[in-house]
Amino acid sequence: MINGHRNVPPSRLEELRIAGDKRITPPEEIKALSPGSLKSSYKFCLAETGEVSDVKVLQPSPYRMYDEDVIRKILRWKFQPYLEDGKAIAVCSAITLIYSQHDPR
Repeated sequence: MINGHRNVPPSRLEELRIAGDKRITPPEEIKALSPGSLKSSYKFCLAETGEVSDVKVLQPSPYRMYDEDVIRKILRWKFQPYLEDGKAIAVCSAITLIYSQHDPR
């Protein structure tokens, strides 16, 4: 448990997702700069209500603009409360995003 938040696997939270798309793709400007692939990881925490309360970059992408966009989008995710013994608790998890585009050459 970290700062009162229990760590849970992303798959468990995915079952509770009620809003927000986990498929976050880079904006066109970043796609143009990075013809290969991007990988980045983020830790996010949920309050007892299921709202995202915090997001931190664990492994940044090469583009700060992309990481900031990902953080904004994760902050809009909504989940059903995570229940333990019938009581809603605050939890944290992590997600790794991998974006790949193939060079048509």
